[in-house]
Amino acid sequence: MPPNNNEDGLNPEQLSALGYCACFATAMQLVAHRMELALSACSTTVEGGMQKLEGRGVGLEAGPYANIAGLSEPEAHSVLNATNKVCFLFQIFARQRRG
Repeated sequence: MPPNNNEDGLNPEQLSALGYCACFATAMQLVAHRMELALSACSTTVEGGMQKLEGRGVGLEAGPYANIAGLSEPEAHSVLNATNKVCFLFQIFARQRRG
């Protein structure tokens, strides 16, 4: 559904962001569990958009934001860095950004 068409529903970009957000949140919980860290609460949002790729058309761009409770800041950064390596959708978006 095209954006701004005044109809209910999600457009493809919104659906992609929703899937990415779910993947990232699940991967973050898996990573924390493997690191034996207990997340008391976490939430993930994704900002996304389209980006012109040099000489190759247009690609999706997405960036996750996580709110993590129950961990120190260094622990939270460790979880996020490891999650970037686990979430397969992050890898797809990262590959698109690199070209």
